[in-house]
Amino acid sequence: MKRIVRSPYGEWMPAKIQIKGDKVRVSPKGKQPVVILRKNTPKTLRPGTWEVQFNESKKSINNWKPIKGVFRAKVQKFASKEDEAPMPKIYRRTNQYGHEYEVEEFVTILEIVDGEAKGATLTYNLPFKFDYDEEEIDGNVKRTLQIAGRGKATDKLEEFLRVNGVWNKTLPYKDNPLPMLEKVILSEAKEFNVQVEKGWVSSIYASDLPDEDTDFDGENAPWEE
Repeated sequence: MKRIVRSPYGEWMPAKIQIKGDKVRVSPKGKQPVVILRKNTPKTLRPGTWEVQFNESKKSINNWKPIKGVFRAKVQKFASKEDEAPMPKIYRRTNQYGHEYEVEEFVTILEIVDGEAKGATLTYNLPFKFDYDEEEIDGNVKRTLQIAGRGKATDKLEEFLRVNGVWNKTLPYKDNPLPMLEKVILSEAKEFNVQVEKGWVSSIYASDLPDEDTDFDGENAPWEE
């Protein structure tokens, strides 16, 4: 037996994409090609070999992404339900020994900004590992946002905050800092490199020089009283 995990959004598979007029020919690896109307595919879809996500009927493509390589990207948004603020979610994982465990994560959507995969989007899960420190600011002791713990998961979160220009900012602590972080990161609009393996982000890293230390420079930071 084997474990089956089905996505409510459709199955991902590698496929060659050919576009001619109002039709798209999709040739999945090891399967019969299908022809889909161009209007039933993402506007950003380009010719090439990509990971594509069909809907259940195989009559439309929901999404596409590169299979492997290094790409320039930026944060498009934090994933959330429609008309709701981004929130962390509990995910079940299985380790190499087959034992299940739970992790609390949030999901970001990264958009490739140039090259042959321009316009493609990638999901990037990050650990929800935040804490606070108390600092004196303008003569008052305030709780400032920090990240918690150590290890690979925390390293991953720190690198994400660094490449997006957030690490050196002083931000107020909130039980759910995701809406605030999304606002700051989208305002910074940083671009960074993304390493993709088998259609998934394996790492991100900056190629620019680090920013100087700065405090939150948008509207007045929403410090808790």
